[in-house]
Amino acid sequence: MNWFDICIFIVIVYCVIKGYKTGLVKQLSTLAGLIVGAILSGKLSVLILPYVQHIKQIPPYMAPPLSYALTFLIIIVCFYLLGTMMEEILKTVKMGTLNKLAGIALCLTKWLFAISIVINLIVQADEHHQLIAPKIQNGSASYKYIQPFAPKLVPFLKFSLD
Repeated sequence: MNWFDICIFIVIVYCVIKGYKTGLVKQLSTLAGLIVGAILSGKLSVLILPYVQHIKQIPPYMAPPLSYALTFLIIIVCFYLLGTMMEEILKTVKMGTLNKLAGIALCLTKWLFAISIVINLIVQADEHHQLIAPKIQNGSASYKYIQPFAPKLVPFLKFSLD
């Protein structure tokens, strides 16, 4: 076990705790809120912009980014509240434990996917193998599983320009 394995272990512990606390429904609703918020905030921020422009303390150049940020925040809060309501419904029909276990699985999948992408980018960019040395890669119990995770999950991901 080396520093790489310790980092992965910390992420796994975090995901188990976070996934169990939030559950699948909140994990999905916050993920959807981030995606929808990023997409729609540019379009919907024009509705908030006139109100932000009327605030005297805000410089005119700050109004557009502030209206985008406010719109983004409103969308995320709406999705969070929707997820909370859906979670309460699941508790009512006695599916709370299943929701929490599925939340752990989704949280682990998201984080391991992101870590795998970062590792593949590092390996591709690090010609001299200084960031993750071959000794670390070969001595790690988890590297051989984490590194190919993203390319196996999404086969069309390309980490080289060859």
